[in-house]
Amino acid sequence: MRRLQFVQVTVCLVLFACLFVAPDVPAQDESPEAVAFVDAHLHFCNQLERSGPGPGGAPGRRGPRFGRRPPRGGGFEAFEDSDFITCADNMIALMDEHGVEKAVVMPQPRLAGQKGYYDYTQMLPALRKYPNRLYLGAGGGILNSLIHSTDAARVTERLRARFRKEAQRMVKDGAKGFCELAALHVSLNAQHVYEEVAPDHPLFLLLADIAAEHGMPIDIHMEAVVEDTPCPANLRRISTHNPATLKANIPAFERLLAHNRKANIIWQHMGWDNVGQMTIELLRRMLAAHPNLYLGFKIEERPWQVGTREPMPNRMVGANMKLKPDWIAFLTDCADRLLVSSDQFVGIPGRTKRPPQYFELTWNAVKELPADVLRKVGSGNAVRLYHLE
Repeated sequence: MRRLQFVQVTVCLVLFACLFVAPDVPAQDESPEAVAFVDAHLHFCNQLERSGPGPGGAPGRRGPRFGRRPPRGGGFEAFEDSDFITCADNMIALMDEHGVEKAVVMPQPRLAGQKGYYDYTQMLPALRKYPNRLYLGAGGGILNSLIHSTDAARVTERLRARFRKEAQRMVKDGAKGFCELAALHVSLNAQHVYEEVAPDHPLFLLLADIAAEHGMPIDIHMEAVVEDTPCPANLRRISTHNPATLKANIPAFERLLAHNRKANIIWQHMGWDNVGQMTIELLRRMLAAHPNLYLGFKIEERPWQVGTREPMPNRMVGANMKLKPDWIAFLTDCADRLLVSSDQFVGIPGRTKRPPQYFELTWNAVKELPADVLRKVGSGNAVRLYHLE
């Protein structure tokens, strides 16, 4: 009995001591290398190498694995499945180089009949080769074309039914979001398309309802225009496709956001401003007013406005490629609503053109952020919005 009492007392003393002694547990690794990064916005490049340099590409700069700068000329060709698979192989190699575990890959917003047009179905074999790393964003082909080719006053029930059917097909094919659609896409050279439609177009409103039903975000490309504004002179000079006046789109965008609060909308491309109105002040106001708004951001090699040597407005980094203090404060304050969306085009060296370089610059800069902010903007928010668990 005494022995049993002794054991009981000893155990109690040990347990009591444990309350005051911290266990020797290794500290959690907070380094950037410990985060399974997600790039929420990537593309395959199918533009031939004989095409001219991309808009605004910096002379003499070379990206990590996209081949030499192409000679001038022009042309696209239809890719085969194997071509997209090679692009996917190169994309995975680039992601591995920078510690990016997953990515959402999507067609850019195109119009039917436009050179280089392809839709998400052509990407499927490539994405299915990497099912746990490359995820489908769909809509930049057929949905974007339907919106831009239809006058808002002529949206019929038959068209709405077709639009819904196309969107449902994307859901069935495994799309994680409706990506990338355009409300205002300026033309950056004579061969580059200009796209403009009101963000509260009836088909955009319908897409918000469909997105809410399926818990899928909408990824939208839109230069910020707070009020009707003369088109910047450099844009008019480099492309006659750009109109004399850019119509205000922020009020209509706010109507889209308010239409269905269950529809999460990711506004691209913060930090890449061709008009000059995508300010931190505007972005803070929009985030405060609209809980279903998220922002994707990127950093381009081009430090100047296209067609000029004037500094790019509202750029996130300085000449040293380090994040500016006011942008660090913004990224920190709004970390729950931001995603790394590098917008990199990845092709086939020696065959496709060298696109502007965003990926390496964006990921190098974002790794400067505090660990808790980095976990959210570099991974957590994208995993949550796109259901990438």
